[in-house]
Amino acid sequence: MYGWGGFPGGWMMHGFGAVGIVALVINLLWIAIVIFGIYLLIRALSRRSFSARLTHHREGEEYRILRQRYARGEIDAQEYQRILDELMKAQP
Repeated sequence: MYGWGGFPGGWMMHGFGAVGIVALVINLLWIAIVIFGIYLLIRALSRRSFSARLTHHREGEEYRILRQRYARGEIDAQEYQRILDELMKAQP
């Protein structure tokens, strides 16, 4: 009976044996490590992106109000800069 590769007995015969199995296992481990690394990278980037969106939304509202007050003339340039500096310091 002919097996994989046209050799009688399959791929375990004619010099592959245990070395072929070990090489196959090592290659599969490397592929699994690469896939797991890609998964971790995507997971970390998506969490950072989600966190940044929440932070941007919260901080964006404060900055928007500050810009509106400055545009309406409620505060002058010095007050605007002082509040802006305080907001920047308050960021985590």
